[in-house]
Amino acid sequence: MVHHTRCGFSKMVPPSSCRAKCPPVTIEALSILFDNLSFIDPFDCAVGAAALTAFWCCCHLGELVIPSPNLFDPFKHVS
Repeated sequence: MVHHTRCGFSKMVPPSSCRAKCPPVTIEALSILFDNLSFIDPFDCAVGAAALTAFWCCCHLGELVIPSPNLFDPFKHVS
């Protein structure tokens, strides 16, 4: 029932509200960012910390996401 509701809502979304997928963040992109930051400036330090934290969290998102409801392990997954 939820699947059918979701499909129905997806047909109602106007084309102007859809965005193209963003390219993935790569190590090369992070290197370019860090090459252009000045770590003397506290703002640049905060930007670098936020970028690394977001990248690290996305890389380890699989540790929080359960691949299937049947594979839930309370010792391994966050509940």
